[in-house]
Order: sequence, then structure tokens, then C-alpha cells
Amino acid sequence: MDYTTFKTAMLTCVKDQLGEEVSIRLQEIPKNNGGFQDGMAIMGAGSNLEPVIYLEPYYQAFEEGRTLKELGQLLVTEWKENRIDEKGPVGVFEDFRKAFSSICYQLVNFQKNRDLLARTPHREFLDLALIYYYRTEHPFCNSARILIRREHMENWGVTEKILYEAAAKNTQKLLPHHFLSIGQVIAGLSGDEEIGSLADECRDDEGMYVLTNEEKYLGAVCIFYPEVLKRIADTFGSSFFVLPSSIHECIIVPETGEDFEADLQELVRDVNRVYVSEEEFLSDHVYYYDRKGRSLWWGKKSVMI
Repeated sequence: MDYTTFKTAMLTCVKDQLGEEVSIRLQEIPKNNGGFQDGMAIMGAGSNLEPVIYLEPYYQAFEEGRTLKELGQLLVTEWKENRIDEKGPVGVFEDFRKAFSSICYQLVNFQKNRDLLARTPHREFLDLALIYYYRTEHPFCNSARILIRREHMENWGVTEKILYEAAAKNTQKLLPHHFLSIGQVIAGLSGDEEIGSLADECRDDEGMYVLTNEEKYLGAVCIFYPEVLKRIADTFGSSFFVLPSSIHECIIVPETGEDFEADLQELVRDVNRVYVSEEEFLSDHVYYYDRKGRSLWWGKKSVMI
């Protein structure tokens, strides 16, 4: 069964289980950097919000051998656990006082997400933007997100500043930063002896480090965690360059006095073209953290961190 047929079959399966009192439809959800992701929007009787459940993980499970009936039951269970009531996470999401502790932020490219940013509260930094989401759970991945839109902010009666303050506190608490050498990252990829030997070689003279969060998912935002860049600079005893590897992590390269920024710029662009998917792309630009000024620079723009 191809993906298009699977979506229609899942829609029928879920409708059969939930009955006519529930409104169900397939919906395309905007993805990072453009494009769309397929979801199923389900609105229960008496509700004015539609939790959207993404279908790609279900199709992957289908290809791995799960039956359509089984997946339909799992999707219905997920919806019931997240439906609009006082007990479910989305019900909590309707009340800002209850949602406050689960509001986080992530980094996206500003230019590539102009349409999305027009509909969402955000904060611009350099060529990037922070957007906000409500963090909840998902059966097929570590976490799921409800993107916070302008209508949510208006319904809550809060400002972008309040969202920022909540996210700055919560994201660092829920997703602590991890700062690793390239050798440590390689060593963690596999227990393979050959890879382990490569990691040992990298540890001595790698000069490159990875900054991400403990889930290694949406971890590039760690560059905006309070004090993190300052502590890294103090550890190096110098300023450093930040290479936006993807929305999930950044590469940190200490400044040595050599003029290799142009080489780093070329490296970022090459890696983005060859290894980074469009949806995970963050930026083609290299940033510079000035230890003395405690600021992150891109060209003539800077931001205090």
C-alpha cells in the first residue's frame, strides 16, 4: 500500500472507530523551511480545537509490519489522551497557567520561514528566529510539539515577551545542553572498534566541538541558553566560531589567531548542501562569539548573550 492510499485508509479506519459525532479530516501542516507534513485533525463534540496527529510515523510503523487496524487503534488512543478536556495535555494547553511550564522554543531560519513567522509569535536574532511550542509526548518519538500561533497567544492574553521568558526558563530545564568534542560524539555513535579508534584519534587534536541538547533534537537553540556561550568561551580562554550544523546542533570552533573564517564558511555551505535535509537546514552563515563583549556576531549584526 502506497502512502497516499494509506492516508485514506487510516482516515476511514479512524472514522469507523470514533463515529459521526467527531469531525475528522486530513490536513497539511507547514514544515520548517517550507513544504508540508501530513496530519489527521480530529475535533470532538463540544470542542473548538483540533489536535493534529502526524501520519508519517504511522506509515513507517505500517511498513515495519504493524496492521492498519492496530495503527488506527493507536491513533485513536493518542487522540483520546490528548483531546480537549481538563485531564489531557491539550486541555492543559488551553489554560496558560497550566501550559506555562511546558512552553519551549526552537531556532529556525528567518528568511526561509517568513510565511510561518507571519502567523506565529517569534523573536528575530541575526538571520534566525526563535519560535515557541508546547511540549507534549508522542508514542513514536521522544517528544511532540504544538506550535504556538498568534491566536493562541491572543486567547491566553499574553505577550511575546512572556512567552520568551517562559521558554527561556523551560527549554534549558527540560532539555539541558550537552557540549561534546567531536571525538566524544563519534565514540557515542557506535560500539564498533574501528569507530572507537577513530574517536581516539580525534580527541587529541580535533579543535571542534558539538553543542546540542540531551535529546540531540532541536538542540541548536542551546546557543541562546543563558550563560552557555560565556562558559564555553571561559573554558577555551578565547572567543570562538559557531557553525550552524542543523536545527539540531551547532559546531563550536575555538579562535586560534589564524584567519580561517572563510574556510569555515565554505565548510558550512558544503555540509548543508550534501548532508543536511531541507527541513533540518538552519543557516549557511558562520557566527562569531566575542568573549570580551559577550555577544554573538553575524556580519555587522550582533546580539548579547
